[in-house]
Amino acid sequence: ASPASSNGNGRKASTVPISERALGSGVDLTKADTVVPLDVVEQTQGGAKSSSCGVLLRLAAEAADQNPAAAFKAPRGVCFPYGTMEHAVQAEGRTAEFNSLLERVEASQVAGGELEAACKDLQAFVSQLRPSSDVIFAAAKMLPPGARLIARSSANVEDLEGLSGAGLYDSIPNVRIEEPAEFGQAVADV
Repeated sequence: ASPASSNGNGRKASTVPISERALGSGVDLTKADTVVPLDVVEQTQGGAKSSSCGVLLRLAAEAADQNPAAAFKAPRGVCFPYGTMEHAVQAEGRTAEFNSLLERVEASQVAGGELEAACKDLQAFVSQLRPSSDVIFAAAKMLPPGARLIARSSANVEDLEGLSGAGLYDSIPNVRIEEPAEFGQAVADV
C-alpha cells in the first residue's frame, strides 16, 4: 500500500507523487499484450473473479476425471492480465494524456462535482482503448468457434474484506469474439 495523507478534499491522498504511480513508471507491461486461459490465471494476474473461474474449471476437470456421472461443466474463458489497458495507452501514444487525467482525478475536489467530472473524463478516455488485434486473435484461438462470451471486469480492488463491489461493474453478455470491433468495445466498456 502507498503511504497516504489527507489532501483537503475529504479523501486520502498518496504521498507518492502521481508521476511515480502513473503509467510509465513501475507498471510491468511484459505480459500486457497476452491472453491467459482462465484455468491457469492467478489472482495477481487478473483479479479474484478470473482466478475463481479458473478454480471452477480445474474442479470441473477433476470431477470429470474421478466420476464422470457426478461431473459438472464450467465454461472456458480467457483473461487479459493487469497492464493490458496500460499497454493499449502506450501503443496508441497517449501516455501523457492518460497521466494528465490521473493527476486531475487525484487533485479534484469532491464538492461541486469536480471529482465526478474528472472520473467521467477518465472513463471516457479508457472506453476508447481496445485490445490489439493480436490479443483478440490469440483469445479467439483459445475458445470454441462461435462461442458467446460475457465480458466482465476483474480488479484488485473488488470484493475486499468489508467491502463488496457487487453491482459496481458492468458485465456484457453475448459478445462474439469473431467480431473484433464488438469484442473490443465490450472489453473497453467493462
